[in-house]
Amino acid sequence: MLRAPSAVEQDGPYTVVIGDETPFGDGQIVIRTLQTDNALLVVNAAKLVEDPLGGKVEIDRTNRHPVRDPQHLDYDEITKAVRNADQVWKQGRNRHYIKYINGRWVAVRARFAGHHYTVSTSHPIGQTKADVGDYIYRWNLQKNGKRVYGPPLNNL
Repeated sequence: MLRAPSAVEQDGPYTVVIGDETPFGDGQIVIRTLQTDNALLVVNAAKLVEDPLGGKVEIDRTNRHPVRDPQHLDYDEITKAVRNADQVWKQGRNRHYIKYINGRWVAVRARFAGHHYTVSTSHPIGQTKADVGDYIYRWNLQKNGKRVYGPPLNNL
């Protein structure tokens, strides 16, 4: 239940309400609504988690895209990767969160959506730092991006 709204904004046909589950400021949520002729529909509700840079990232458990394939991460792993990333790379409107979880390196990609970031996809990278280097190379992050959080690869 949304108890303390802190922002209301339009996102195309949707009204987005951002606020807290409690008046104490913990447990931020995002609710998207759509006004029809007859009703106000709640389209989805998602949690916001804070990344290491202090940015807000929406993790929408109704959006199956980031977890739809067996090799994708689950929602708890996505939350851990965003909240406690070992590295964060910025590339245009995207952030790449890189984290070592359960014996493997993983990546979560999120896109800036006006007020906050939204998770677009997740996947395992591999088991070694070389695999992380390959991911950085494949996404051209060294040239078209910038590491904005975490140590260089050789210090991970």
